[in-house]
Amino acid sequence: MSAVRLYLRSRRLHVLAVVLVLLAVLSTLVGGRVLSLGSAEHPASMPYRFVLAALASSCVVSSLASPLPLLDGASGVVSRARWLHLAAAALVCTALLGGADLLGSADGGHTALTSLRSTLTWLGLALLSSALLRESLSWVLPLAGVFLLVWFGSPYGSAEAWNWVAAPVDASLSWYVMCGVVGGGAVAQWLVWSRSRRTGR
Repeated sequence: MSAVRLYLRSRRLHVLAVVLVLLAVLSTLVGGRVLSLGSAEHPASMPYRFVLAALASSCVVSSLASPLPLLDGASGVVSRARWLHLAAAALVCTALLGGADLLGSADGGHTALTSLRSTLTWLGLALLSSALLRESLSWVLPLAGVFLLVWFGSPYGSAEAWNWVAAPVDASLSWYVMCGVVGGGAVAQWLVWSRSRRTGR
């Protein structure tokens, strides 16, 4: 069995695909409902679709975890397969969540761009979390991001310019945040995988 086929079987990507589809369906059905936190004096809320997008992105990055890290670290073929895996899973995740958002919104163009910005930022946070901790803990920074947005993303009823899930499409700062997080996550993951190739672990 080739290294790539062994890699694909070991990650159980069919399970990831089912999970992403289920999360997209759930986002279509209940994404517009609001998760409320805080107290009566200081209410804070966020639509469920953003929380589900954070969860889906964490699932994508968690699927990179290897049952045989020593074998993966020693193989250049597997290293390339990991990048292809990440790119393909991120594309599927973005497409499914974008479709779910479009089904629940009348503003197609702006919704698609906002969904793209949101999902890519969540993926970047998950990559950073994976690189700093490990793949199985890729949910840590996205969870922190959820609380950051809930408490500080829209303090006066309108979204802050940096709010990657709710700021207007023309809010440049939110796109800078997305680019910085995605770039930082990709570089951090590349450094981790490069080190694992050199050390064989």
